[in-house]
Amino acid sequence: MLRFEHPYYLYALGLLPFFLLLLWWVRANRAKKIRRIGDRELVLKLLPSFDESKLTWKSTLWLLAYTSLIIGIANPQMGSRIEKVKHKGSDIVVAIDVSRSMNATDIAPSRMERTKQVVKNLMEALPEERYGIVIFAGQAYIQMPITTDIAGAKLYIDNLSTDMLSAQGTSIGNAIDVSMSAFPEKAPKNNRAIVIISDGEEQDETALEAAQQAHDNGVIVHSVGIGSGNGAPIPNEKGNQAAGFKQDGEGHTVISRLNEKVLGEVARIGGGKYVHLENSKEELKPIVEQLSKMEDRLLDEKQFTAYESYFMHFLIISFVLLLLEGLFFETPSKWWTNSKRWLSWSIVLIACFTNKSEAQLLDTKPALKQLRQANEWVKTKQFTRADSLYKKILKRDSSNVIAHYNLAWSLYEQQQFDNALFHYESAAHYSTDSLVKAKAFFNAGNCKMEEREYQRAIQYFRKALKLNPADADFRYNLSYAKAMLEAEKKRKGNNSSNKPKQEQKKTAPNIASLKQQLEALLKEDKFEEALQLLEIAEQKQGDIGELKEYKQRLKDIIEIEQ
Repeated sequence: MLRFEHPYYLYALGLLPFFLLLLWWVRANRAKKIRRIGDRELVLKLLPSFDESKLTWKSTLWLLAYTSLIIGIANPQMGSRIEKVKHKGSDIVVAIDVSRSMNATDIAPSRMERTKQVVKNLMEALPEERYGIVIFAGQAYIQMPITTDIAGAKLYIDNLSTDMLSAQGTSIGNAIDVSMSAFPEKAPKNNRAIVIISDGEEQDETALEAAQQAHDNGVIVHSVGIGSGNGAPIPNEKGNQAAGFKQDGEGHTVISRLNEKVLGEVARIGGGKYVHLENSKEELKPIVEQLSKMEDRLLDEKQFTAYESYFMHFLIISFVLLLLEGLFFETPSKWWTNSKRWLSWSIVLIACFTNKSEAQLLDTKPALKQLRQANEWVKTKQFTRADSLYKKILKRDSSNVIAHYNLAWSLYEQQQFDNALFHYESAAHYSTDSLVKAKAFFNAGNCKMEEREYQRAIQYFRKALKLNPADADFRYNLSYAKAMLEAEKKRKGNNSSNKPKQEQKKTAPNIASLKQQLEALLKEDKFEEALQLLEIAEQKQGDIGELKEYKQRLKDIIEIEQ
């Protein structure tokens, strides 16, 4: 298969008709001058050194040299070779406690916010691994399937809150069981781990049994205790503002304390480490060290196609033709002859040097070496050096998809979401691989999610899903973005309306019961039955404002599955 790396240079061949017209004008002008001197045959006899056919030969050689030069600059490519890049690592599921006790502020700014930072630190310390996220309180759910997309994982983490689950409690045993189900089927042992982050406030009789079962199946269970022994009151949040503290039935303020005993036992039985989190990144070091010692396995294998370039063949042809053209002499002015010769040789030399640097980029190994170096700098937060190398590659080849994609990743890490969006869009534009396009659109949507522009994010997620309908992450993010958009509309609607408190109190018990039924159906993936239950409840009680988000999300999931 023949292709051109820089096909836009071929537009320069459109100058050939102009050169032919110029040649015709030169010949006509010369014939006119000869006629002025006298009879044509007589003039040619008086000038025996003049051979008009030389002009024809010289012009033909020059035009052929020009054509070969342009084709060489466009760089024709044929055939291909495949370079394989293997990604090895381990699977880690992070189970995060999202019960309301995580709002306590004995760890600044709060247990929940500190947990988010801990998970990000863990991912930055071990960036080559695959991660999944499970959230739990009274029940546990998979928030994000296992993936290599660290940027996407951080987006999920940033959106965690203690309002995500209505069933309260600290069911560590259920969290371990759900985390086990998140691992791929038939995965080998000794390269899987679960990291539980919780205050362990309530006793969980199933936690130790679940930890033992996980360990028997080759999964290491680590635990991170967040909170203090003295404890702290649990804020009652109304909207985004605190509204006093949680109280028991007797009106006393409830104090939430860290339960290190159960968390320590879970880690001991699970064969892992327990650390007590306070305010230092170094506290995670024992867990990071043990995770890094797990056996790596082949997680995925990517292929890069590199075409064989033939630009040098055409440049050599152009060089030879210009050399032959210089061997023919005729009578035009010395100034025109020298100027034309200098121009021709300059173009050839520039083309040679330009394509030499292009060839280095076309060679997969040097290109991958540069990209890997830049990637390492991103991982160590040397963003300036990484960005400089990415831009250097793009300066040589503005259509380099990998450089655009990885530069976007670096900018995303620096929270420069607008610039990252530009390079993700560029990667999608230049890529001919539908899967790469889909991934670029997916991450562009994540950029918009960071900026809370949910409508734009939905558009990008839809583009990604259209290119790769089978990707679960794409479906989930689309559904999540729609839910966030509906929640935002709902918040704006609540701010502009004032419902009587008595009416809210009246429907609250029914809504709580309805939520429990919905969660039971969702756990079994009975989405259509859950939607029917909501519609029946609306017929009986009227519009249930609190559950609009549930209803819309159910419709989206059913639509995607169909």
